[in-house]
Amino acid sequence: MAELNDPWQPALLRLVAELAREGREHGVPVGVCGEAATDPRLAGVLAGVGVSSLSVSAAALAPVGSELAVHTREAFGRAARAALASGSAQGAREAAAQSLASEGHTPA
Repeated sequence: MAELNDPWQPALLRLVAELAREGREHGVPVGVCGEAATDPRLAGVLAGVGVSSLSVSAAALAPVGSELAVHTREAFGRAARAALASGSAQGAREAAAQSLASEGHTPA
């Protein structure tokens, strides 16, 4: 069951993307906090699906901020679409990493 408790699960990412879309349509911000928001690459994917805010611990602020500063929202959107198209959490991680690497960023 541990593999189902992974924030990179494409089904969970699709749910977050849908919530973010609904939030935008209704003028309601959608934020993510906790461990999912502290993963620098996942933070970028979350921004790419439309999450409007991330709440991270002080220790995670620098790595998450650095990752978000490297790419545009559009690049993170492409990485998010690649992750969403994947069939597993590991596949989503790899797809996002490949997408961002093609943008000239070395995967973390």
